[in-house]
Amino acid sequence: MARYVCNPIEVDAYQITEVVKCEVDRTPGGKREITVKLDNGEIREIPEGMTSRMIPKEGDYLVNTHNPDEYHYLNPQHVFESKYTKVEV
Repeated sequence: MARYVCNPIEVDAYQITEVVKCEVDRTPGGKREITVKLDNGEIREIPEGMTSRMIPKEGDYLVNTHNPDEYHYLNPQHVFESKYTKVEV
């Protein structure tokens, strides 16, 4: 048996309030153009690589990590809210 622990990770996260544009060609190699509106009012185009496993919908999150490999990713609402607790800054 092995035991594992996940150290606390702080992220910036923005909830998607609207999917402004969603054009998805589901054929192999098809193009995806997705634009979302975030809870801070910002409109963001989502890079195709971020949508290989999920198509974002209202309520999902765009997450930015603060580790040395800083990157952005999408997280379904139920997954994000089960893992993270909001902290006041």
